[in-house]
Amino acid sequence: MNFKVINKCHEDMTSMKGMLKSFLPFAKKTMKFTRPVTITFQSDGNNAQKLLGKTAHYDPTTNHVVVYVTGRHPKDVMRSLSHELVHHAQNCRGEFGNTPATTPGYAQKDNHLRRMEEEAYKVGNLCFRDWEDGVKTGKIKVSVTIKESLLKEERKHTIGAGETISSIAGAYYGDTHAWPIIYETNQSKIGGNPDLVEPGTVLTIPRKDTMNLEEKNKYYAMSAFYEERDGVFYPIAKGEVGLGSIEDLKGLTIKDFMSAGSPSEDAEAELRIWGNKKEGDPDVQNRLSAMWQWCGRDVQPEDANAYSQNRPWSAVTISWFFRSDPDFPRSTAHYNYIKAAEDNKNNQRAGYQLFTPEELNNSYEINDIICYQDSGIYRGFHCDLYVGSNECIGGNVSDTITKRTVQKNVKYVIRKVGSKSLREWKNDELNKLLLEKFNLGVKK
Repeated sequence: MNFKVINKCHEDMTSMKGMLKSFLPFAKKTMKFTRPVTITFQSDGNNAQKLLGKTAHYDPTTNHVVVYVTGRHPKDVMRSLSHELVHHAQNCRGEFGNTPATTPGYAQKDNHLRRMEEEAYKVGNLCFRDWEDGVKTGKIKVSVTIKESLLKEERKHTIGAGETISSIAGAYYGDTHAWPIIYETNQSKIGGNPDLVEPGTVLTIPRKDTMNLEEKNKYYAMSAFYEERDGVFYPIAKGEVGLGSIEDLKGLTIKDFMSAGSPSEDAEAELRIWGNKKEGDPDVQNRLSAMWQWCGRDVQPEDANAYSQNRPWSAVTISWFFRSDPDFPRSTAHYNYIKAAEDNKNNQRAGYQLFTPEELNNSYEINDIICYQDSGIYRGFHCDLYVGSNECIGGNVSDTITKRTVQKNVKYVIRKVGSKSLREWKNDELNKLLLEKFNLGVKK
């Protein structure tokens, strides 16, 4: 029997290959499961910070085991895997056929499920223990040396477009404010300003050792995103969220400000970040959370998956793409900014205006919003962002962010008219900043 193993974690899984090659056939023989099983090793930094966070789960409809590995010893990971494989064996025997939903407390309320859990704890733990003892006594061979930790002392990470040290710390540690740990190790590569990182830089990611408040404050003082109050530095801006108004400039360096992309640039960057990951992938939960929060919904990363599965988020995606432009009326519904664009046009107001494709001779410009109507007046819309070459990028398409050819059923186009472009606005505000701080201006 072939076992499909997927590595979707940030951890060093080298030692696990040899362990799995030996353990999985042993578990199959012991538990007597008859169907192939898919095993995914998953990182989840936020979950790892929770005292009662998830360790693993099994989906009987897809024969899929997911094991969370962040910060865990390999033996602990293997015990969780062994536990879930017992559930797979139970599924092969047909014992999941009439089980109720496994909501919290299910093992205390349902006798059948309680018996299944008892078997999983007993057989799963003993199976791993028998295999472990076999390895230690030499009766079972493992092809590689088993390391004492899944985490190397040092891991490497290449900075991608749109990433910050904070976002990297969030991915590896589940805590964006743990970035000083990464910065301290890589200061010689990054330089004296932790807010400015160059894509392509290879960082060393140390284990998350504790850092006292005094040490953290030393590095927080170097960042524009923190301010001192009563001897302690507190965050004052969310760099990932973007520019909502000129007031947000107070927490940004000039380079940060000028690097805020146009909507099409930010859309292309977002597409690279998602990389075909679905809305349920833990790697994009922080992104989904930030997108919803940008539109006024208090959705935390741990809730972003469930929240997005029950609500369309294509309008949220468009609003996120335009987060650098304070003129754009961000919304969770396409209807709201379509109606706002219609009102602007009818009243000849500068800003985002509504057009039919025919009014524009079926010719689109980069940063146009392309809207397709499914039903109703303004209702039932899906909108994408035009990025050139007859292509557009949108969200909630096949549960991810997707680039595709412009579709044939375009109903409306939203285009910015009669007001400053993002670059013009930024240059003007930059002039104000330079004049205020240095009595200098920039050429337009």
